[in-house]
Amino acid sequence: MVGKLCFLALFLGFARGQSQAERALPGGSPSLEPRPVIAPGIPASPLPKEPRISMDVQEADIHSVLRFLSTTARLNIVADERVTGTVTLRLEEVPFDDAFRALLLTQGLVYGDLGGVIWVAPR
Repeated sequence: MVGKLCFLALFLGFARGQSQAERALPGGSPSLEPRPVIAPGIPASPLPKEPRISMDVQEADIHSVLRFLSTTARLNIVADERVTGTVTLRLEEVPFDDAFRALLLTQGLVYGDLGGVIWVAPR
């Protein structure tokens, strides 16, 4: 029974988009509200829905993934020097805005629009 409850708790954590660190927090569960991916105090224009994104990467450098998204959507994306790490994604025909937000949310990143340039930085 305990094993089933642990699996269910782990599954629900993934379904809500929690990071591994959030699921492991001692002293209770984190808020169920999704965290914003828009940087506070910086305006953010609506992201385009097109093109639809399909990609399958394992432990890819975050900068390579951002470059792919930038090139595919024909957008100017600049990553803060503090943006580091790897990412594993499998997306099929996902609208650009959903793919971009999912990437940022899972990596603890935010974005803002600086006059036609999308700026990405840690939360």
